Amino acid sequence: MSQSQTSFSIAYDGPAVEIESVSTQESAYFSNLGIPDEVLVKNTSTTAYSIVSLAFKQDNKWRLHDGNAAISALIADDEFLRKVDASLISFAKGDILICEVETIQKRVEVDLKTEYTVLRVIEHKPAARQLDLPIESAGPAASEET
Repeated sequence: MSQSQTSFSIAYDGPAVEIESVSTQESAYFSNLGIPDEVLVKNTSTTAYSIVSLAFKQDNKWRLHDGNAAISALIADDEFLRKVDASLISFAKGDILICEVETIQKRVEVDLKTEYTVLRVIEHKPAARQLDLPIESAGPAASEET
């Protein structure tokens, strides 16, 4: 019920016969009844993700991309997070994480919600780096330049 309405009623056969009405004061009794979330699907899989953005604050979610869609995931791998905090692991654009991920789909009121938790980072694959190639100048043209 909107804030400007003062009542709500149900009528039968037009407005002449009112079956029931609810006043603004009574409307609070008809708000969300606290329906509990219902877990519909829960599974664990191994998936590769590129890192879109990461969070160093505890309980903040990382944005990961599986090549098809971006997700927000809670990182629950304490050993991996300890290595990140100790600067034993650093990240660059194009890095890939191979992860064991728990996916939980829930019905929340009338909506569907999916939650992702990285249980374990199996492998961190750094992005391919371009290597410097040792190219030596050879031939008469090289000696003329010096």
